Amino acid sequence: MKKILIPLLFGLMLISAACQPATPSPAEMEATVAVAIQATKDAEPTATSTPTEAPTLTPLPTETPTPAPTETPAPTETPTATATLPSLIILPGESGQTRYEFPLDGFAIVLPPDWYRLEDDPEAIDAIVASVEGDDDILRVLIQSQLGQFQLFNTIRLIAMYFPGEINTDTVPVTMNIQIVDLPIETSLDEIADLVAQQLESVFKLDNPIQHERITLETANLEAERFEYSLTNTTPAGTSVSVLVQQYMIIEGKTQTIFTFATTVENRDTYLPVFEEIVQSYEYLEP
Repeated sequence: MKKILIPLLFGLMLISAACQPATPSPAEMEATVAVAIQATKDAEPTATSTPTEAPTLTPLPTETPTPAPTETPAPTETPTATATLPSLIILPGESGQTRYEFPLDGFAIVLPPDWYRLEDDPEAIDAIVASVEGDDDILRVLIQSQLGQFQLFNTIRLIAMYFPGEINTDTVPVTMNIQIVDLPIETSLDEIADLVAQQLESVFKLDNPIQHERITLETANLEAERFEYSLTNTTPAGTSVSVLVQQYMIIEGKTQTIFTFATTVENRDTYLPVFEEIVQSYEYLEP
């Protein structure tokens, strides 16, 4: 079970990576000498009583090499071009929502209006900065702190942020990410939910015990385990703030899908319904 917990915890900790002339062989040399000796013998005169002219040496006929037939190469089949699935498709949804489809992973979700997908691209970052009110430098720091996860973990499929007000030194944005982790063996929520909660409490300094429960994702008709806990973080101004973390874990065979959301504890009641709405939009894509 330990080898399962390691990747599970790895997933759940994202809130806090040429040529020379040929030399004749000995057999070829012996054959050449034998031909020369035989030619000499054939050229000797035969003893008779009447002198005769010495016969004219007739050179041995040389064999004309017959070229080996050239093999006609078998025709090769032209490979049929196969379509490559994109890793992400972004579509406009209803009432300002945005639909994100992940064809390679086989699922889609919908984000509410004014949630910004983060990209490690200067132009994309500039576009977010131009759209959000407040201190641009602090906003860039907040964005880069989230984008750093892309460099640490190649399992992340999406990072998004929501800014509830004007950006300042006390801003704590609402954040989310989705990641896909390949597990070493098949498991289930029943087998590991309690163990994961215990391990998280032993690894991280949490402000309160982890609460977790089983829920159903209605659109996908799929079960997930919801974890909720809080921990202390620091704002850009250096002040401490209690951060609420809510995570949803889906296990399908050897694939673990994790949704991680974070906001301040004081905003819990405001954003928990939003987190639930996003997760409930999870649906399978037809292959």
